[in-house]
Amino acid sequence: MRGFLPICGAKKNRLHPESIPRIILSLSLGVSPDFAMDWRKKEACARLMALGLLVFTVAGCAKTPRIPLGDDPPGDGLRRNSALEATLDRRLATSGNRVTLLPNGMRTFEAMFAAMREARDRIDLEYYIFEDVRVGAESLCELLTEKLRSGVAVNVILDGYGSSRTDPEFLARLRKAGARIVVFHPLTPEAILELTRVNDRDHRKILVVDGKVGFLGGVNLARVYENHSDPRAAERGDFRHAYWSDIAARIEGPA
Repeated sequence: MRGFLPICGAKKNRLHPESIPRIILSLSLGVSPDFAMDWRKKEACARLMALGLLVFTVAGCAKTPRIPLGDDPPGDGLRRNSALEATLDRRLATSGNRVTLLPNGMRTFEAMFAAMREARDRIDLEYYIFEDVRVGAESLCELLTEKLRSGVAVNVILDGYGSSRTDPEFLARLRKAGARIVVFHPLTPEAILELTRVNDRDHRKILVVDGKVGFLGGVNLARVYENHSDPRAAERGDFRHAYWSDIAARIEGPA
């Protein structure tokens, strides 16, 4: 600190009032005192503005509201809350549902493909990453185009950033077959310049078949989940077959 004080305008270990903002700026942004003292210069101002903008973009959009903790409701709380929900928006808790946990990507894809093969009316997909994944010899593109030819509607919502590396030919084939595909917040030059919304992304991972069977969870339709995971692959530098662990759920019933 002694070496720090003279640089910031202090004499005999006493701080000048005008030096205090420079010290705060230096410590909070992690810049040198010399740089903080140059804040009046155009170059330094430009750097600080760019740094502040970066901090705002990264941290400003990641805030979540605080939820106060409390005790569990009394025994009749569930009935009271159910009645309140029914009065406000008619969303009732239902019984007769079946939930099956799917512990990894391959199990998830197998269950999803099986459900889509049985589709008779519509297939609705909403994914952050939407790629042409495979189960055995069958690809997602082949399965969906076959269902489209049989008269099943296919609707897709994909994220503009998460699916930015998706093969355009895959999407073109689906569109040509009749699929409706919507890109959420596409990466256009105008969208990129909207810095307050650049991280506004659709992280949903949802598949609904005929309005009766649904899938949700942490598994994207991404090819990294196709591989039979090898826990030691990363140690060998083989990141293509590294261990990916995500969970999904298959839901069936009135829910």
